[in-house]
Amino acid sequence: MRVLKAIAVTGVLVVLVGTAPRAWGITKDEVMTLVSLKVPAAQIIKTIKKDRSVFHLTIQDILKLKRKGVPESVLRFMLSTPQRYGSKARHNAVQVRQKHVKSAAELQREEAARREEARRRAIEERKRMEAQRRMMNRNITRKGIEMAEDGDWVDAIQTFRTFLRSGNYTKGTPEYYNATYGMALAFARGGLAQSAARMFLEVLLMGADKPFFKDAFLELRKLRKKIDYSPTAMEKLTSYDVSGFSQEFQDTFHYVLGEYFQNYGNYQRAVAFFNSVSDESKDKPKALYLLGLIQIQNKLYRSAVMSFEKAIQLGEKLHVSHEVIDLSYLALARIAYENSNYDAAIYYYRKVPQSSLSLARSFYELAWTYLMKLDYSRALGIFHALHSPFFKHSFYPDLWIMEARVYTDLCHYKEANEALHEFDSTISVLLPKIKTFLNSQRSPKDFYVNFVKAADAPPKQSALPEIVIYKVISDIGFYNVYKTLKEIERERNLLRENAGALGEIGQHLQQKLAQLYEDKQIQMGITIQRLLRQVDDSIGDAMVHETEIQVDLNSAAMEKLQIETAQLSGEKVGTAQKGKSKQKAIVGSDQEVWNWDGDYWWDELPYYRGFIKDKCIKYIR
Repeated sequence: MRVLKAIAVTGVLVVLVGTAPRAWGITKDEVMTLVSLKVPAAQIIKTIKKDRSVFHLTIQDILKLKRKGVPESVLRFMLSTPQRYGSKARHNAVQVRQKHVKSAAELQREEAARREEARRRAIEERKRMEAQRRMMNRNITRKGIEMAEDGDWVDAIQTFRTFLRSGNYTKGTPEYYNATYGMALAFARGGLAQSAARMFLEVLLMGADKPFFKDAFLELRKLRKKIDYSPTAMEKLTSYDVSGFSQEFQDTFHYVLGEYFQNYGNYQRAVAFFNSVSDESKDKPKALYLLGLIQIQNKLYRSAVMSFEKAIQLGEKLHVSHEVIDLSYLALARIAYENSNYDAAIYYYRKVPQSSLSLARSFYELAWTYLMKLDYSRALGIFHALHSPFFKHSFYPDLWIMEARVYTDLCHYKEANEALHEFDSTISVLLPKIKTFLNSQRSPKDFYVNFVKAADAPPKQSALPEIVIYKVISDIGFYNVYKTLKEIERERNLLRENAGALGEIGQHLQQKLAQLYEDKQIQMGITIQRLLRQVDDSIGDAMVHETEIQVDLNSAAMEKLQIETAQLSGEKVGTAQKGKSKQKAIVGSDQEVWNWDGDYWWDELPYYRGFIKDKCIKYIR
């Protein structure tokens, strides 16, 4: 039986591996037949090689061959036949046999094609790398900004610094721009307003077409409300076209630049920017108020009145801070006063509400208006209110002088002398300390350092009177610079605490802040000196008026003595129109009258009246 099987296998091989190659090659079924006849795998592969058979096997073919027991090595070889013996392989073989010699033109074309292909691949690779780099930059920027917003400002700055060093990115690159904005935001969130403001301005000066221009400008505006920051470099922002931004942002941009130019006294440019703010913006009322101040300086009173009235109208419509409205009423009252329209001035002064920070100033100027109008009853009522504890930190040196003038005009000489005595005991006594302090300082920095010492000392040991200190610190110019100085001190401490983590950038910022601190101390010293000299001058002026009143009082005493002498000598002297001098206070117009009992009530302050009759007597000889 074995002999018969061997003969059969030999017969099959003879048929498959004949001396002459077959045109059609071996098939899948024949491979399975050889396997069923136990032909070795190597022999089957040899047969396939001999016929250069090409198999295009599907999944079903492979499964069927495996079920028939076709060895793995045979299957792999069958799967490789399309690459081994396909049309491309035969074509290559034919080309090798033909040994075609290419012409020089063909070689040049092939070389050009290879170079073009290489260039195309290089461009694609660069684009891929650039896209990858941009994505990485965005991710790093986003990560750093997220850290800053979460309060991890030191880690955020370290992230940006590491990023800049890793790519050696310099100014002018997108990476430097993004990192600078990120660090500015980190400093802002960390409370380092001075450092953040400088970096935001650097971002802005890189162009309005950059992605963070709007955000950087809005952040800078918020910081400028906290610190005194108006560097001359801000003027460069005027060269940018912001017409492509929203109307809301354009209004903000124009208002901030208008405010900037007004602070520097460049009123022409300030007016142009204020006028560019639309009426729908919440910045418009403040822009109109500042515009009105500029118009007053140029004696354009009619225009100024229109600006202040519109500021009030828009302020109420847009529900802006009431302080702008209050200041506009004050401005209108002052214009009316300067034009001797006292009734209009009184109307506007009365429009300032009791909740306003400008109430004390409004009351003081209202008292002057009543005095000029010879409405002594209301003038005394306002003096009475200003003497209340509610205004104990307000300093008006001539208040007692004004009161003495009223009493003198009404011939209440005793009360006039009492008012002058109050002036001497509360105001004149301040002058020696003020003059000593002014003469003791040698430099602007001395003014600042020693003023701070005086403010921190107990009142009895202070080099300056407490009321004078309050007068200085209530000045808006002093407040802005002092606030900035305290901010610089705090930032310097923060930078020292994080010096190791911040590295070179921390050292650089420390140097900048140290120089800025020196400059602000000098600016503060100059401001303090100016304010103290103003106080000194105002007390001096009040003392001059005191002398004038004393002359009038002496004249009245002499006149009274002459008349009494004439009466004693038997000379007939004419009469008198007399009145009682009992002093009373009234709340409202005619609601209630009572003798003053020493208590003040906040809601009654605007309604006090002083009721004293004119005691002046006309004598007829």
